[in-house]
Amino acid sequence: RCYSMSNRPGTATAEFIMKRYDGKAGSETVSALSPGDDVVIEMPFGEMWLQDTDAPVVLVAGGTGIAPILSLLHQLAADRDPRPVRVVYGANVFDELVCWDDLASLAGELPNSALLGALARPHPGWEGVEGLVTHALEPMLGDLGNADFYIAGPPVMTNAVRAQLSEAGVQLDRIRYDSFG
Repeated sequence: RCYSMSNRPGTATAEFIMKRYDGKAGSETVSALSPGDDVVIEMPFGEMWLQDTDAPVVLVAGGTGIAPILSLLHQLAADRDPRPVRVVYGANVFDELVCWDDLASLAGELPNSALLGALARPHPGWEGVEGLVTHALEPMLGDLGNADFYIAGPPVMTNAVRAQLSEAGVQLDRIRYDSFG
C-alpha cells in the first residue's frame, strides 16, 4: 500500500499519518508494528513537491491527505517562504482533522498565511466552513487564479477540487495532486 510522508523533505526520518481500518491488510500490518521493528519501504513515487515559483501556494487536504500537505507546510515554514499560503483542510467531524494544531502553528510561522477548516458535520460553535473543501475554496478562487495548487486526499475529493479549479480557469500546470483511497 502507498502512504504519503508527512515529514519535511531532506530530513533523516520518514513520518506518516495513517488511519486504521479494521480488517484491512495494510492497516492491520502497520498497526501491529512495534517501535524498533524493521520495515522495508520504497520511497518516494509522487510528484508532490513545492514548485520553485513566486506564485501563491494553496494546500488542500481531505482526511489523511493531510500527510503530504503537512510536509509541504513544514518546508514552507522552514524556508520562511514569503509567498501567500492558504491551507484548506476538510473532514467529516473535527476529530478527523488530525494535526490541526500543527497546521495552525506552522501557518502562524509564515508571514502571509491562513488556515481554513471545512467540516461536513460541524459541531456547535465551529467557526470554519460547514461543508466540503470545495465550499471553502470557492470564495478564494477569484484572488488565487495564479496560485500553485497542491491537493491530497481521497479520489472523490481530489477529483472535485480539480474540476472546480478547471472551471475557475486554473491551468493544469498549476495543479499537483496525490489521490488515494
